[in-house]
Amino acid sequence: MSDMEPEKPNDWPINDRERFFDEVVRLLRSYIAHPSYKTKDALVDLSCNYDYQQKPVLGICRVTDYEVMLINSIYMEASHYFFWFLKSRLYEIVADVALMEKFRYMGEAMISGSEPKRFEPIEAYRRLLKQLRLFYLAYQEYVCCKGGRLSKYLIRNVRHLYERDFSKGRMAEIAMVFSMMLTDLSFMRGTPNEHEIQFDRKELASLFGEESKLIALSGLSPAVSPFLGILNVPDQ
Repeated sequence: MSDMEPEKPNDWPINDRERFFDEVVRLLRSYIAHPSYKTKDALVDLSCNYDYQQKPVLGICRVTDYEVMLINSIYMEASHYFFWFLKSRLYEIVADVALMEKFRYMGEAMISGSEPKRFEPIEAYRRLLKQLRLFYLAYQEYVCCKGGRLSKYLIRNVRHLYERDFSKGRMAEIAMVFSMMLTDLSFMRGTPNEHEIQFDRKELASLFGEESKLIALSGLSPAVSPFLGILNVPDQ
């Protein structure tokens, strides 16, 4: 571990989510060292939960820099090996954490008898990979406001990123992040745990319209790298 990486907490794991990350890291290391269908099946079984009874909810509520480092590392490894099921699970966990924070804020307000505090993003989650952070911020606003569908908040939050900077370099970066997030979300299975990500035709048209606008503002072609690999556009 380098000096730049956060240290593992002494009491890790202290909840089901942290235990899940430990098991995923163990299986990924095993798969990288000795690839096999048995190890991949174990990762699929661990990552894909199809009902509310499988949600990891036991333990003390906390989010650490070490956890964020694991999320980012797992995401990169999952991208390398095309483990879309594992990336989908990470998005689901990010959404669960946003919901957990909402309930924590509400619980503290009930105990103190005061108004709930302003719902602020978790500091450690500001260091998530950009596509995960964009989803987290949009989902946080979605569960806090509950006015409309998730797609509206995804578009609103990506527009916040370029409201003051329309340079082509900045737009290219934002377009990449938004396209990567949409590609990741397209692999969600629409299980009861993922019902917010069941976009209808109108929502899909809005999301893809925003993506098309971002790519156009970037001045880049969707038919060449880097968008070629994200959008799976046939090479000309």
